[in-house]
Amino acid sequence: MLSLRSLSAPTAHVTRGGETFTVAAKLIVPGDIVSIKPGDAVPADMRLLSLSSLECDEALLTGEALPVPKDVEVLVTPPDLGNGNIPVGDRTNMAFSSTIVTKGRAVGVVVATGMATQVGAIAAAMHRKKGSKGTADDEGNEEPAPFWKRAYERLMTLLCVLLFFRLAIVILIAILTSGSVGCAAARLYR
Repeated sequence: MLSLRSLSAPTAHVTRGGETFTVAAKLIVPGDIVSIKPGDAVPADMRLLSLSSLECDEALLTGEALPVPKDVEVLVTPPDLGNGNIPVGDRTNMAFSSTIVTKGRAVGVVVATGMATQVGAIAAAMHRKKGSKGTADDEGNEEPAPFWKRAYERLMTLLCVLLFFRLAIVILIAILTSGSVGCAAARLYR
């Protein structure tokens, strides 16, 4: 979670009730109108309302090597996507949290903040994966690992521990019989 916080923008230019002011990014809420310019880290996931030649570096999310040009057009879900979700890399009318504005300016409405953003979803998935010994289904419900997998992991751990003890004993014997590991190794290769 700390790495997620370090990626987020520290402040943002927000319009609330017709007044524009700078606030800490952690105080932004869905529905806020946010302005972004070159060099800014996008403070939250935003649906773009207006823009001027906006491009964002989304390498953090999509792995794109080049900045992605943005537009304000409403996206229509292609019929071949049965679930209705457009892939993140194809959502050109959105600016995503923690991406960097490389060119242009834009104004957008905040649709997600914190762990509800795309970056937050990645962080949550990584957290589940890191702490997980079993498998998770599509809803994130975790099942324990099968018995054979747990037994295999225990056996491999035991074998590694035994191997290291054996190595330590061999080194200890070599030191005690010759005074140093180097002398013992030299005698082996004569």
